[in-house]
Amino acid sequence: MVQGVISCDENHQVNGMAPLHISTEHPQSVDSIELADANVLHQNDVFRRDHAPFSKDIIGTYSCHGIEPLYDEEEENEIGENDDVKLNVVSKINQDRGGVAYPYADHVHTALFAAYDGHGEGGELVSQYCMSEIQKRLEKHASFPSDMEDAFKKTFVEVDESLAHRENLEPLYSGTTACVVVMREGQLHIANVGDSRAVIGRKKKYPNRKTNREYDSFDLTVDQNPDSPGEMERILSCGGFVSPPPE
Repeated sequence: MVQGVISCDENHQVNGMAPLHISTEHPQSVDSIELADANVLHQNDVFRRDHAPFSKDIIGTYSCHGIEPLYDEEEENEIGENDDVKLNVVSKINQDRGGVAYPYADHVHTALFAAYDGHGEGGELVSQYCMSEIQKRLEKHASFPSDMEDAFKKTFVEVDESLAHRENLEPLYSGTTACVVVMREGQLHIANVGDSRAVIGRKKKYPNRKTNREYDSFDLTVDQNPDSPGEMERILSCGGFVSPPPE
């Protein structure tokens, strides 16, 4: 799962992914700014920190791949019968993708945060494609930003349907979750498919403490699993099936 917050470098490159583009409401004025002159940069009003919905120094993405068990045929047959069986593991392909876009939709008070967890053979290609396409299509949707629910729903469906036309992808045997948050004018608009979860941390309040680094976490989304109440019924009504979880 894509998680965490890290600093970006001086080029606003985040964890090897697409650059975090930092622009202003008046881009024509940027050409005249000498970046070596810190005084000019800080005096330019559009670069003040309070113009951004967050501090640009601490935003980014972090992900790490997992491992999975690896047996040879003889050892696999002995599992459960021999307590001395050695379990080997192999590193999995990292199929996670995450992105941050700010400013988003050419609006200095809008940012997009997204996490995608690919699965199946080639799932990393699906999550990469969806990360790019959802970000591009959402801001161009006719309902954005007046009707965020409609924009989210139709963008997700369009991207899902477009996967069938990608030559290097096999969406029948692979896929991805999607959890996308748009922060706009102090409000969060969130959409998710699958079981990637958006969580917010809120600093605890202690009246007698001068400093505090303790936070409470709150889920912002509900995981969408095939066996969830309502979801299983929806899948079955569409002619699909839900396999029991492995024992």
